[in-house]
Amino acid sequence: MTHPQQYGPPQPPPYGQQPAQPYAYGQGQGYARGCEVCGAQPAAAVTVRAHQGMIVVMRTVTRRGVLCRTGGLAVYRKTTSDTLVTGRWGLFSLFVTPFVVLGNVLGARSALRRLPEPYGALRPLLDPGRRVLRRAPAMLVLTPPALLAGPGDEHAGLSVGDCVANTAEWPSRRS
Repeated sequence: MTHPQQYGPPQPPPYGQQPAQPYAYGQGQGYARGCEVCGAQPAAAVTVRAHQGMIVVMRTVTRRGVLCRTGGLAVYRKTTSDTLVTGRWGLFSLFVTPFVVLGNVLGARSALRRLPEPYGALRPLLDPGRRVLRRAPAMLVLTPPALLAGPGDEHAGLSVGDCVANTAEWPSRRS
């Protein structure tokens, strides 16, 4: 069992910033006692949902917690990436998944992005990793619609050599 003192004493808040006041879950201004994962402050009470679609049935998993910006973004990004992969494999899940992802973006992500950088962590901070749209599951979801859209017809009036034709008047050249 690790002892919290091995990471050092809690750090004071950055200059000019007051420490977050402790509140019970869901009360106050959204700030809570500290992150459940790393102990850093400030932290907010957030809810992140994941959706798993199976051929006949579907399941929604809810993660509620008090998380700092870094830990919350890590949980949000992992959960949303998993939803993009497993959320569309059922008849109704195909329609439910976009609402779950949109709820995560408008709810948890927006609340976490309003928090300042965490300080005073008792344990190592989680690594949020890449943004959701830069992860492989997002590419898996976005590639088929892009391929179906196909190339546009913006080059319809062009022919070979149009890009190198010089039709401008040039001043006389000096040798």
